[in-house]
Amino acid sequence: MRFSQSGHGEHNITVAGEGKASGKPHLLELADNFEVREIDAVIEELLEAVAQWSNFAKMAGVSQGSRNDIGRDMKRIMERF
Repeated sequence: MRFSQSGHGEHNITVAGEGKASGKPHLLELADNFEVREIDAVIEELLEAVAQWSNFAKMAGVSQGSRNDIGRDMKRIMERF
């Protein structure tokens, strides 16, 4: 998966058919469709990893400007969870 900004507010992926405003309800639907167990624990792990985004990105050599831009968008998206 990679980060991609677009002028239309859409992502390169969709979750349960939703690309622009996917959130926890969409992940829950997808998990139910594929019989994923302990989805709340999976989502919590995801949120913990995303919270460390800036640290991971810095270690990978991502520029400060890109870290800020991506971090801002990720924060907005993660608020849906």
